[in-house]
Amino acid sequence: MSTKSFPWLTARPIAHRGLHDKNRKIVENTASAFQAAINKNYAIELDIQLTKDHQAAVFHDHQLDRLTTTKYGAIDELTMTQLQQLELKNSSDKIQPLSDILALINGQVPIVIELKTPKKTATNALEKAVTTCLQSYQGNAALMSFSPDIVTNLIPLTDRPRGIVSCNYFEDEDGEHLSDEDCYALTHLLHFKNSQPDFISYGAHDFPAPAIDLLRALYKIPTICWTTTNAQSHHNALKYCDQVTFEGYDPDSLT
Repeated sequence: MSTKSFPWLTARPIAHRGLHDKNRKIVENTASAFQAAINKNYAIELDIQLTKDHQAAVFHDHQLDRLTTTKYGAIDELTMTQLQQLELKNSSDKIQPLSDILALINGQVPIVIELKTPKKTATNALEKAVTTCLQSYQGNAALMSFSPDIVTNLIPLTDRPRGIVSCNYFEDEDGEHLSDEDCYALTHLLHFKNSQPDFISYGAHDFPAPAIDLLRALYKIPTICWTTTNAQSHHNALKYCDQVTFEGYDPDSLT
């Protein structure tokens, strides 16, 4: 079990993909969204995809069409330089490499970095790209992924906290193409002994979750959740976890 100490992970609510706001033309996972979170002293969750030239790009989707004006296709079909030339919808921001975003945040608030992959098996390229960027970073940063393989692969690559992201796969779209056996194993974190996560990030809509309750009781493992969207989901989630990852409301305004 992990002996790492990182109380900063749960000290403040975590802004999901930064403090984005369509009404203010602040798009998720952009410098503007991260600066808005910094201004409110919220921790930041951000997403990483691997580019064609094996760079760590700050972007959530594997496909580009939802957030950019291009219909080109997948993010791993373009180099980092090509991605930076794309226009984001309703924003003057650009897709940026993780190294640039780390320079912007510069330890002002904690970062929770989710490693995204469309592949069933991890090749280690994404893990190496992210951990290389973090080698000289002085701020608080944690890494996490839905993929137990990625969380396991990170063990020899970094001393930073590693987390598993999970949910009730029987109810989530991510489980639609999985067998019942795989859904059960992922929902209940049966990989825990091998992946050895330092923390858990679980779907807020899937609480209460007996497996998470058990792991928290046995190992005192820090647990955050994704993603609360209003006061009701915020208060409910905190009955079962230590901190929320939020969007669409201001946690500091709640009583």
